[in-house]
Amino acid sequence: MTASEHGAYPDIYEENGFKVFDCFEPAELEAARALVRRRYLHAIEDTYPHLAEQFRSLPTTRYHELNHLIDHRKTWIKAYRVLPPEDSKKFSKLGLIDRLRELIGDFEVCGIDDVGWEEFWWRIVRPGEVNDVAPLHADQWYHELGDGYYPPGSTICKIWVPLHSNPMLNGLEGIPMSALSRPDNHYVGELRHGIVKPRIADDLVDENALITIPVHEGQAVTFTNSFIHRGKVNRADFSRISIEFAVLLGARAERAKVAAKSANLATDNVRLTADRQACAERFSLLEVEFPKNAISAVPFLDDEVLAYLKALGTSRNLNFVLDVGSYVAVNAIRVADALGVGKTRVVSLEENRETADVAQRNVTRNGFGESIEVVRGKTNVILPIVADANTIDLVLAPITAGAMIFSVLRDKVDQDTLFLFYGDGPKGLSAEQREAFKSLIDEHRDDEDFQITELNFSEQCVAVALPKTSFSD
Repeated sequence: MTASEHGAYPDIYEENGFKVFDCFEPAELEAARALVRRRYLHAIEDTYPHLAEQFRSLPTTRYHELNHLIDHRKTWIKAYRVLPPEDSKKFSKLGLIDRLRELIGDFEVCGIDDVGWEEFWWRIVRPGEVNDVAPLHADQWYHELGDGYYPPGSTICKIWVPLHSNPMLNGLEGIPMSALSRPDNHYVGELRHGIVKPRIADDLVDENALITIPVHEGQAVTFTNSFIHRGKVNRADFSRISIEFAVLLGARAERAKVAAKSANLATDNVRLTADRQACAERFSLLEVEFPKNAISAVPFLDDEVLAYLKALGTSRNLNFVLDVGSYVAVNAIRVADALGVGKTRVVSLEENRETADVAQRNVTRNGFGESIEVVRGKTNVILPIVADANTIDLVLAPITAGAMIFSVLRDKVDQDTLFLFYGDGPKGLSAEQREAFKSLIDEHRDDEDFQITELNFSEQCVAVALPKTSFSD
């Protein structure tokens, strides 16, 4: 957020970069708490039905007394922490939205993760659990790393609402004026819990500059997308419960995005229907879930290509595979199976949140949770992070992304790394795929380190980049 933008909204950001305001009457606060508790209990009933009665017997603020009975991190995925459509509508009718609109004018609740309705997320923070809160960050950094989507050039506000909280013991804190000015190279991306997340540069952390944001139950705080803040480690004797969402100021861009998404939905559904049918016919032994709307242009690898990879695996190490474009994880699962479960580790990259969640569930339900890790974020951001931390033996990717992936990785990988870029069948290549094959091969025809060859199998066309050392051995 620039200084001029800040100046356009003085009533929101004030001199510190945030604004606290009254948002709920007592009855409205209780109604909001009830909506979150219903979602909380639904998650327990869905994942640990035998424990549901125990969790119902205690208030949500005493969750920490029972959390040792469940897997905390795997239970509280965002699918359970977003209010469903009917509860989202009920939350919107409470006083908060009208009072916020009086404060900032026209806005629309952002669909950051494209769930299909207004997104309100709730969060639970246990006493003394350092990992329950994020380190210092600005929300904008997450978006720059590919987590969530906002229309380009949009002006975003974040709203945080404490439902059960003490601001001094487990609320929020931030750096005054961080919404107005921040240096370049202010953060680095690092892989945490399958997502590329920002970490503020160590020399920029000034603990003395942090102030407690004085927001109490019945109030909310709004701040800019670039305000640097964090949740406090919970020093109270109860679990903190809060709810948060983002709004787009001046709603035209978000409405245009929704309209464009609706226009593309019919095409998306045609592709999804075809892919479901292909999975049912070709991979009947796999249990495969598909996303509702998000689609991918990632073709499924053919049996002949897998046989080719399996043969390569007998003469070279293929212990670490980087699969770019996870989609529903069918390729990752079949490659891990072909190369040997327990022998090969596959890291599968996916940019779309909904699709990544589906891919992870497919990996787990098909028994490959120990062999495959689904990682979400922008491909060009994740690639160098994964390459710096691992010795990659094989890179798999659709040919349409081949040039970008090869240029990012070729100088970061080991001399023995193999690249395989794939399209559809030779007769079914789209014009974009055909041009991508031609461009990749032509551009690297005189490459000193790699030889790129196009291979045409009966059902699939691939381009293989082999280190030239392979031909001298």
